[in-house]
Amino acid sequence: MVASIRKLSVAKKRDNSPDKMSVASLVNYYVDETSLNYYTQGGEPPGEWIGQGAMHLGLTGQVTKEQLFNILMGKSPDGTKQLVRIQKRQPPKQVGSIKEPEHHEQLSSSTQVELPKDQTSNAQNEQTEVKKPKEREEHVPGFDVTFSVPKSVSILWAMSSPEVRQTIELAIQRAVDSALRTTENQLPLVRRGKAGAIWERGRMIVAKFEHHTARNENDPQLHIHALIANMMIANDGRVFKLNSKSLYPWIRTLGPLFRNNLAFELNDRLGVDLYHSEKKPGVRSGWFEIKGVPKKLLGLFSTRHKEIAEAVELWGTRHSDVKAKEAANLRTRKHKGESIPTGGLFQKWQKQAQSLGIKPESLQSALGKKVSHDREKRFAQAFEYATHKLTISDAAFLRRDLIREVSEQMQDVPIRGDDLIRAIDHTIAHSKDLKTVASRGDLTYYTTKEMWRLEQENAQMVDKLASTPGLAVKPKNIEKALKMNPHLSEEQVKAVREILTNEGSLACMSGIAGSGKSTVMKAIVNAYELEGRNVLGLSLAGAAAQNLQEKTGAECTTVARFLWHAEKTIPQLVKDVVKSTLGIYENALRGFPDQPERVAIPRIDSNTIVIPDEVAMFDTPFGHRVLKQVTDAGAKMVAAGDSEQLPPIGAGNCFQQMTARVGTSFLAENWRQTKIEAEASQLLRDGHIDKALKIYADKGDLTVHENRKEAALAIVKDWSKDGHSKSPETAMIFVQTREEVRALNRMCQQDRLLYGDMSSKHVKVGTEKVHVGEWIKFNAADRYRGIENSHTGVVTKITLGGEVHVKLDREFTKNEKRRGLKKEIVIKPKQLKARKGEKEPFIMPAYARTVHAGQGLSTKYAYFMPGGRMTNKNLTYVGISRSKVRTKIYVDQDHAGPFCSLITEAMKKQVSKETAHELKDRLSLKL
Repeated sequence: MVASIRKLSVAKKRDNSPDKMSVASLVNYYVDETSLNYYTQGGEPPGEWIGQGAMHLGLTGQVTKEQLFNILMGKSPDGTKQLVRIQKRQPPKQVGSIKEPEHHEQLSSSTQVELPKDQTSNAQNEQTEVKKPKEREEHVPGFDVTFSVPKSVSILWAMSSPEVRQTIELAIQRAVDSALRTTENQLPLVRRGKAGAIWERGRMIVAKFEHHTARNENDPQLHIHALIANMMIANDGRVFKLNSKSLYPWIRTLGPLFRNNLAFELNDRLGVDLYHSEKKPGVRSGWFEIKGVPKKLLGLFSTRHKEIAEAVELWGTRHSDVKAKEAANLRTRKHKGESIPTGGLFQKWQKQAQSLGIKPESLQSALGKKVSHDREKRFAQAFEYATHKLTISDAAFLRRDLIREVSEQMQDVPIRGDDLIRAIDHTIAHSKDLKTVASRGDLTYYTTKEMWRLEQENAQMVDKLASTPGLAVKPKNIEKALKMNPHLSEEQVKAVREILTNEGSLACMSGIAGSGKSTVMKAIVNAYELEGRNVLGLSLAGAAAQNLQEKTGAECTTVARFLWHAEKTIPQLVKDVVKSTLGIYENALRGFPDQPERVAIPRIDSNTIVIPDEVAMFDTPFGHRVLKQVTDAGAKMVAAGDSEQLPPIGAGNCFQQMTARVGTSFLAENWRQTKIEAEASQLLRDGHIDKALKIYADKGDLTVHENRKEAALAIVKDWSKDGHSKSPETAMIFVQTREEVRALNRMCQQDRLLYGDMSSKHVKVGTEKVHVGEWIKFNAADRYRGIENSHTGVVTKITLGGEVHVKLDREFTKNEKRRGLKKEIVIKPKQLKARKGEKEPFIMPAYARTVHAGQGLSTKYAYFMPGGRMTNKNLTYVGISRSKVRTKIYVDQDHAGPFCSLITEAMKKQVSKETAHELKDRLSLKL
């Protein structure tokens, strides 16, 4: 259902020429499986030459072994002329050497990792990191771009008459040809000039091979391998290597465009009606399926997909990394056995369908549909949705990203990819909402005018705060505050003094994980209270706000709650009174107490010091709302955050704008973790991922497992062995998605039940179970009883009527106790359901949580499972820096790669958000 790309590479011999045997084996892989008589004798249809470059070289019709071999060697089709220059081998620059084993053994379950030892040079007291040198440099003869069709298309083909099958095959061929022409016309695939500085369009040489089945189970799976030669014909007729730097980023856009072409061809030739498939309930995918093809057949003929998912996913999850899927695909792929004639496969597939009670001829009702679409309306909706979606996560986006998003939204509307691109370009040119940020070569960045305005206003508000006096504290009160906090380190004392002597109304504090930012905040709060100032602390999560309040003594709340109250106009206040009155009756029906909130609504004025925490996670729109409230009220701000930890989910980075203007007081010493754990965290923060992982590997705390499930089982096994089944509040398991959280929670539950650490008596909460003795967390606030989102507790009793008694983990202040808040609470059955607008039920097991939910928290022991699309340096840094005593890391072999190379590469990716203005300045280009 996607377009994927794989670089083909072979070793070079000592004379610098490509290894002919390796190139020949590549040719054999593609050509040996082809046969003109594939229907009766087995195999796949013969390959075909396409592309303007192929025509330029006289390559047309069927692909022969000799022609393909010569092209992959960089020669003319007859082999008489070398068309592209093979780069000479360069002796590797290295200090010492590391020998890599000749054969990589399969890593069995619970394999401890040995990473290659680094060689060091003491010259000038600098440490030199040494990478394993390649034994031989590689020659890249081409790139295999594979186009796979939606599963329903393959099934309709498998169940149809020869005439319909031929029409479907022709539609796919036309769709691929069109997609490759689009690639040729859109991308600068020729790279020439000194150091390849000149990029321009050219003509491709492509050998196209049609395949009908998936590996292992011979499921129907139509796909085409477009073998693009690493040779491009420039407009002047000269030959250059293909510019892969332009091709690779285009692949994610090429897949949807191919499916647009295919949808048009199928609708035009067969009259099929299309629909958007779903990744999961309520979440649309980026591809279409054909109405009338039973979903039971989609599952029946997806065995290869399931097989790969078994290796890289947990139960019910879909988040694995593309490279991990590729590794699992290669690792689990079986050698093709005896080739079954295509005619025999049709009989096999149709019998499998009949075993489910589906007659193959019934699928013909999917043909001949007359469906009309308001293409203009759908396009306008898709374009608006795409620009909104792209600027939710990033301040600026590329044209290719916009094409991809619009294309995916238009999957069920028959429209050619080229027509879609023309419509997008026309809309961009006449848009009143988009603004061109910068251009470089064929790359053009856009943003919305609204995002541009927010960024400008943020900068103006930051400048206003920075230039307005307000944060400075009298020297005597600074000294008193420091005496009230005698355990501050020299570094922390320095940060306190820098902030309390600031001449403006904005100061920033940052520091590494575990450096004691909250400890410094306490002294700052004490100083401002001595000055008679009001202090309000803000955090993103409820539990983090409560934690900040306990550590600093200041009144704290969530940023969302603060804004909810602060942004209301008088009409909104009247509306809320009416809504609140109605809500009392609704809450009464659901079992919630009908009494007003017991916590005072936070208000700020010119005497208020606002201290927001984790500001590095504030995106541009969110930061704009906070800054507006602070500047409008004439308040002052001390912003705390760490740009190396999790970045904003949304577009831009408000903290970066602040620190660029006023600087930051930085805390560099890790007080939370043990010496060895702190060293590993610092190495990872500094980008030395391999050295950080080596520390964990050397002490046995990094293990690689056969697949994702085995890694999860190993976590629970160690978690139980380390005593956390009996005392779960002493540890946290960190994963990357909510689906993985649920899977790990269930496994921990089973372990605790097995060893009798909690009762089998339970109540159902949503799709999960909660037992007596369960360690649970709250997914929503209940301030009537002093509960914030992410607070935890233990279930002490479940009554026959379904009431759940919980003992809260948190301690209440004297003031909270006077208000009647108690540690023992009762949750009525109606309260267990997810509240309106919430995705999760009110309570759930708390053994595992996402890394994002762990930002700002700490625990004694941490168990971390990286690997997946979200894995990067920021997330890994947060995941390994939560523990006070010990962190253990678990990864499956497909995400790990040989010598942990893939997981190391993933962890090196630094996610840093920037504003559109910063992007413009960085590219240093005039609009």
